[in-house]
Amino acid sequence: MRCYRDPMNLAGSIIVSSLVFAASLAVAGPMENKQTLTHDCAKEPILRVTGNENTITATGTCTEVSIAGNKNKVTLAAATATGVGGNENTIIVEATDHIVVTGNKNSVTYTKVLSKPKIHMMNSGKDNRITQTK
Repeated sequence: MRCYRDPMNLAGSIIVSSLVFAASLAVAGPMENKQTLTHDCAKEPILRVTGNENTITATGTCTEVSIAGNKNKVTLAAATATGVGGNENTIIVEATDHIVVTGNKNSVTYTKVLSKPKIHMMNSGKDNRITQTK
């Protein structure tokens, strides 16, 4: 049994667990390769990307975004939780509360925090970049 004294570590564990659970649900997102599409988060709030080399634009606010594929380019208007488990992905998100990166050589750029006082980030992969733009 793990005892969490640091609420941020607990929050990170909960987010990772949520993203893994979300990946097991039937959700919208490309599972094929080299697709270009627009995803409406107002209609499908969970976006899962398992394919490779896709270009995806998501409008509205997604509750969860999970990217497990490789070399995808994903642009998000907003996401409560953004998780990247694949490799060499480029993610641009206007607003998010949580960023979890477990893959390698990914780039995640965000502009602002969606609804929390401070963004929560966890990066357990290698050679990832998480940056904030103004």
